[in-house]
Amino acid sequence: MASATTATAESHSSTHTPKIEDAAAKQGSVYSLGYNSAERQRLIEQHDALTTLFGEPPLCPLDPSKIRKVVDIGCGVNASNSLLFAQKFPNAQVYGIDLSPVSIDNKPSNLTFIEGNVLHLLGKDERLAPGTVDLVYSRLLIAGMTDWRGYMTSVSHLLAPGGWLEMHDIAGLTYHLGDDPRPLTDDWEWYSYVLKQMMGPMKLDLGTFNHADEIMRDELGLVGCEKKTLRIPRGPDEDMEEGKRDAARVIRNGWRDVLVRMVETATKDVEEEKAREVREQVEETLEPREGMWSPIARLNAMANNPNDNDDTAAKQGSVYSLAYNSTERSRLLAQDAAFLALLGTPPLSSHVKPSRIHKIIDIGCGGNILHLLADGKDERLKEGSFDLVFSRLLISGMQDWKGYIEAVAKLLKPGGVLEMQDIAEWEFYLGDVPSSSSSSTMKPISQTENWQWPRFALEKMTAPPSRGGQGLDMGTFNRADEILREVGLEGVEKRLVGLPCDVELKGFEEGKRDVLREGRKAWRAAILKMMGGMLEGDGRKEEMMGEVERTTEAREGMWFPFVVVWGRRPE
Repeated sequence: MASATTATAESHSSTHTPKIEDAAAKQGSVYSLGYNSAERQRLIEQHDALTTLFGEPPLCPLDPSKIRKVVDIGCGVNASNSLLFAQKFPNAQVYGIDLSPVSIDNKPSNLTFIEGNVLHLLGKDERLAPGTVDLVYSRLLIAGMTDWRGYMTSVSHLLAPGGWLEMHDIAGLTYHLGDDPRPLTDDWEWYSYVLKQMMGPMKLDLGTFNHADEIMRDELGLVGCEKKTLRIPRGPDEDMEEGKRDAARVIRNGWRDVLVRMVETATKDVEEEKAREVREQVEETLEPREGMWSPIARLNAMANNPNDNDDTAAKQGSVYSLAYNSTERSRLLAQDAAFLALLGTPPLSSHVKPSRIHKIIDIGCGGNILHLLADGKDERLKEGSFDLVFSRLLISGMQDWKGYIEAVAKLLKPGGVLEMQDIAEWEFYLGDVPSSSSSSTMKPISQTENWQWPRFALEKMTAPPSRGGQGLDMGTFNRADEILREVGLEGVEKRLVGLPCDVELKGFEEGKRDVLREGRKAWRAAILKMMGGMLEGDGRKEEMMGEVERTTEAREGMWFPFVVVWGRRPE
C-alpha cells in the first residue's frame, strides 16, 4: 500500500533494483507499514500479482501518442509503475513522487524522482505546474491517506486539457461474501473498533474513496468518469486459472499481513488484554472461506478540453450554478430518464388535448424568458399564442416564481395549459408519500435528525447577491397552485410526487428500478455539486460536505418532495 501525502509502498519486479538501505517514512506521516527488506519483497510480489489479476496500468482509454508528461504519485521506493510508464511512454517525461528517497540503478533517462509531499510540492516545484500533466496516476494510497477530497482536488489541477487522472485503491477495507450487498465486516466486532481507531487517532480517511467518482465528476468537473470495482478473492481459489490462482494467494496472504500490522498499530496504546482479544478476532474472521472477497476500485476521469465544442458555459447573468458541460449533460440525461419512469411522458395535465395543440414552449430558464417577454422584441412570444407552456426544474435559477407565473400565463391562448414540475422545498422525508398534494402533515427527517446542510443551503441560496447569496425564490413554488388561480387560470391541480432515495425501490417495476437508481445518483450529484460550490472557501466545507454525503446516501423509505401543478386559461 502507498500514500501520496505520507510514505508510499509500491514495487517492481524488473532488473532495476533499488538500493537496499531501509528508508523510514518521513516524520508526520501516518503511514504505518515501514520500509524494510521484507516489506519491499512483499511489495514486489504485490505489484506482480496485481498486474497479473488486472493488467498493466494505466487502464484509462488514453492516446499514447499524446502523452508528454506523467506523474506517478506515491511511487514507492521500488518505483514499479514509474519504471513501467517510462518504458510505455518513451517520449514522455515521467516523474515518480514519494516522501522517501528513491534510488534505482540504471533507471531510464526519461524518469525522474521527486522527494516530498505532493501537496506541499504543488505551487513550488516548477516541474509540477498546473495544467501540464497528461496522466496523474496513483495506486494504494489508503494506508496513509487522511483527506481524499483534498488530495483529488489538488492533483486534478495538474491535468492538462484532455489529461487523465487514474487511481487504484481499496474501497473501504470491507470484506464481502458472494453477491450479498451487506459486508461481512458489519458483523465483526473488532472491525468497528479498529475502524474508529484508524479514523480517529490515526485520522485515516477510509470512507471517501467509495464516492471518488462522484467527487471527480460532480465537484471537480472531470469528464468521462469511470469506476470499476474489482474483487480481490479471499477464499479458496481452485476455480481460477493457475497463474491468477498464485497471484490471488499472494494478495490474500500479503494484505492479511498488512491488515494485521495496521490493527497492531491501531491497538498499540490500549490495554494488552483488549489488544490480544482484537488480534484473536482478526485471525479468526480473516480465515479464507468460499466466496469471500474484498473490493479494490479503479477510477479514471479526464480533464475537460476547453476546445471541445460539446462544452459550453452557462450564460452570463444567470444565477444557475450547474455549468453546462458534457458531465452535466450526462447527469441531465439520467435525470430525464428517471422522471420519465417516475411520472410518465409530459405533459401530465388532463386538460391537454393533443388534437388542439399547435404551439408549445418548453421553458428551460425562468430568468431568460422574463427578459425576452419584457423587451417584447421576439415576435414568436406573443401573448395569447400558446396552447402549452411547460417547464421542469427551474428552481436552480428562479428568483421570482410569482413574477414568472404571471408573465408566462399571459402567453396562453384561451384553453391553453400551463404546467410546471419543480422542487417545492429543501427537505427530505421518510415513509409513505402523502396522498394529499402537500407534505405539511409530515415532519422532515432532515429536521428531526437536525441536518445542518439544508439550513445552510437555504440561507445561501435565498440571500441576496449583495450578501454573497444567489437571491433564489425557494419558498413560493409550494403555493404555485394558489398563484395560478390568482392569475385567472381554472382547473388547477397540484400533485405531490416523492423522488425516491430508497435503497431497494421495491414499489417500482423491475424495469424502472435501474433507471430510477441512476436518477437518484443524478439528483444527489446535483446537490453535491451545488453544495461544493456554495462551501468553496468556507472553513466548514469538509465537515458539512461529509454530512451531505452521509445523509443523502440511499436509505429505505427516504424521498424528496417534487410538485407537479397545472392550470388552464378559460375558453
